[in-house]
Amino acid sequence: MEEYELPRGSKMDGVFLTEALSILDQKVVGPVSWDATGQNQDLRYVKAGLAKAARELGANAIVKFEYGQRGKTGIFGGLIDAEKWFGSGIAVKVSPSLLSEVPDRSSENLTWKGW
Repeated sequence: MEEYELPRGSKMDGVFLTEALSILDQKVVGPVSWDATGQNQDLRYVKAGLAKAARELGANAIVKFEYGQRGKTGIFGGLIDAEKWFGSGIAVKVSPSLLSEVPDRSSENLTWKGW
């Protein structure tokens, strides 16, 4: 059997995140999304929030991972930086052996825990 190469991605709190459309033998669990509730957050918060949502569904990976920032304009017409991070993807379950070699990052050192 030919060795399978995992698509490019990263792991946060035990959940592998990739922009790839699929992973070998995945079982789709469902869509996940996360929106920042405050400023001064970065991509690590997006990944941690999505990882938590995926784990709650019993998934260990997210495919079609998308992220970015959305701006909001208010009564000040954009004078205040009000961009907030968001992320989404499809939570899937894959063989844990596929993910065993991927370094895992932890959200333990993130100061805001509002997910």
